[in-house]
Amino acid sequence: MSFVKLLAVRYLFSKTSLSATRWISIISAVAIGVVTAALVCVLSVYNGYTAMILASDNDSSTEYVIREVSQKNFDATTLLNQIKSSELSDKIHTGLVLSSQGVIEIAGEHIPLQIHGINQAYSELVPLKKHIYDGSYIEFHHITHTPDILLGIGLLQKNSLNINLTENPKLISLNINLTENPKLILPRRQGFINPLAPASAFEERSLHISGVLKPLSEDINKSAYIDIDVLQDMLSLPQGVVSAIALKPDRSISQATLRRALSPILGTKYKLLNREEQYPERTFLIKSEKIMVYLIMTFILILAAFNLSSSLVMLIIEKRKNINTLISLGAQSNKIRWIFTLTGILTSTIGSIIGLSFGLTICLMQERFALLYTGEGASQLPFPVDVQLSDLGLILIITLIVSSISAFLPSIFLRGRFKHS
Repeated sequence: MSFVKLLAVRYLFSKTSLSATRWISIISAVAIGVVTAALVCVLSVYNGYTAMILASDNDSSTEYVIREVSQKNFDATTLLNQIKSSELSDKIHTGLVLSSQGVIEIAGEHIPLQIHGINQAYSELVPLKKHIYDGSYIEFHHITHTPDILLGIGLLQKNSLNINLTENPKLISLNINLTENPKLILPRRQGFINPLAPASAFEERSLHISGVLKPLSEDINKSAYIDIDVLQDMLSLPQGVVSAIALKPDRSISQATLRRALSPILGTKYKLLNREEQYPERTFLIKSEKIMVYLIMTFILILAAFNLSSSLVMLIIEKRKNINTLISLGAQSNKIRWIFTLTGILTSTIGSIIGLSFGLTICLMQERFALLYTGEGASQLPFPVDVQLSDLGLILIITLIVSSISAFLPSIFLRGRFKHS
């Protein structure tokens, strides 16, 4: 161990004549440790919520979709034939989606919603069936009965509507019988519209509510699903016209392989979107919020690091006789400054490692034993936790950088004074 490191370690652990100096050093290490532990816990819980949101997407949408660059509806017939004749045809599963804005009339209330027309192949790609809160899944290719519609539960909760689909005891709070089938109302795209009869501008269709979905993502909760043939008929669109083609490749197919295989087929008119690209606003929000968490906690860390600067200033004042002795023995001023800087870095390192360990322990205990919960009643859930090694490394780096700067400043500001001494 070099002479500088030896003195730094000695000053770190040795007793001081001023008890306040030692206590301030302990407080500074504890403050840095607390902020580090808080960073670990906050970011891990944030990652947990992010993972929970993304996990809900796995059951409510496909990993990839093909859309037109202009975001308009398009005829998918030719595109589907080209995909089926591609080199990955036996490893790519497709489904069709047609989306539109509309209004559903239930028990006299008009509720705006996002309506999705899906085909049977889409139902095999996205496991909405296992998220039925009550009732059953929609039936396809109906001929004799009223078309089915599957509602997101947010449409009912937001508008205080209750629907008695079965005798299921879960639906004690959803207990009202409908006197007539609800109506789906969409804007009429073709045909004559009488300006004296505003109702002629809309297409109406009576539907049967087959079931209600459990709470998933916010978008799904405010959406409804029907047979794509029904929606195409209401919008006066020919068969084959869709808003998107849903894709689900086999797990052995990477994103790069999929894009390379589909690039000649898609050309410049269509684009392949992964989940992050399907929800760009949410992806940007998640990344922005995480950056803001880092900035806020780093600012708190900077405030905590001032304690470290204060303790080093007091240590320098206390050790001024030792400094003069070292100068008389020929020690260079930069090495003397480095002794106190290294003492501060060691103090912050100890606090950072202890805080990192403590925060990691709390997160692992929460993940294992679910100590803390959020929400009330049936919606009560344990705080989700997802500890990521990249976050731990970045937290340690930020802590050491901030602490090193705060440890270096006192030696610079007091350099002239102790040269004069």
